[in-house]
Amino acid sequence: MVGEHSTGAKIPPVDEQVIALNMVGAHGTGAKIPPVDEQVIALNLVTPTMGVIKLSKTEEPELFGIAKVGLGGLGVVTELTLQCVPRHELVEKTFTVSTSEVKKNHVKWLQDNQHLRYMWIPYTDSVVVVQCNPKGSPAADSAAAGSGKAPPSQADALKPLRMNKAEAEFWKLSSGTRVGYSDEILGFDCGGQQWVLETAFPVGSSLSALSGQRTKDLEYMETLLTEIKKNKIPAPSPIEQRWTSGSSSPMSPAAGSPESVHSWVGTIMYLPEEAEARAKITESFRSYAGMVQDRVMPKYGAVWHWAKLEVPTSPCELKSVRAKLAARYPVKEYNAYRTLLDPRNILANEWLDALFPK
Repeated sequence: MVGEHSTGAKIPPVDEQVIALNMVGAHGTGAKIPPVDEQVIALNLVTPTMGVIKLSKTEEPELFGIAKVGLGGLGVVTELTLQCVPRHELVEKTFTVSTSEVKKNHVKWLQDNQHLRYMWIPYTDSVVVVQCNPKGSPAADSAAAGSGKAPPSQADALKPLRMNKAEAEFWKLSSGTRVGYSDEILGFDCGGQQWVLETAFPVGSSLSALSGQRTKDLEYMETLLTEIKKNKIPAPSPIEQRWTSGSSSPMSPAAGSPESVHSWVGTIMYLPEEAEARAKITESFRSYAGMVQDRVMPKYGAVWHWAKLEVPTSPCELKSVRAKLAARYPVKEYNAYRTLLDPRNILANEWLDALFPK
């Protein structure tokens, strides 16, 4: 597994959390690197009816593919065999550009950088770009293609969002380069408790197939930011956008061929400590998330990150979510394995029973 001198290809060492990360199809960023479940080459699954089952591409391959993103419903994973890469140094470049510069350079950045993420700042024309590449590589040695200057902000459109203007200035002043080991560079601080809705959607069949300034991932962001402004949603920054290649697990939100490109977008609202304020933020975020789910996700074939999918309280909304999951994932096969391996529903919980009723 992850040791002192090795690490996952795109996540820092997380020891006790590594199984959970795989079970929900977690990811880092890099259009040529798949989600973390694709790094699993074998696993041991302890089940109520069949005891310990050893799974791999050659041992029960269908169940292995589903179990890699098993959501905890098929058994208890007690052992994972992971393919790792040597611990290595990365050069991280952070700079701020306008949306027009992103459109101009996006495909090249996506193709040239091992790790790339954007932090969009609503109600501004500022996008924070973070590029990470192995030390000594051509991409790490070359200069970032962008002005490095934040354009004038339009954050005063909503007074509560003046913080976004301040954040744009912060990132403008924070532009620069740092060097560190992969487990240090690829980790980041979420900045406190927050509500999160993260979605994933296919961008293209391959990196080489992407061209021009109207790629699906940028169109998604344009739609999202337009809807935020149209509905006057007090959306804090950042809205983080990342990429992966496809996963062979049919239960992954990024299920697809190894060459396919998928984008992940996270919207947030920070939670204060005071109870009354938390309740108001929670209600506001539900409205925000509802807008994303109703007006943005369907247009781009987006689905929820498993770890960010909350069970709807409305029976009508729950029915809709179940239908969307059934249309995207092999729900019948997943439930059939649940019935086979756990007929008494010992491993179930409210979340599983609500979204995957047997």
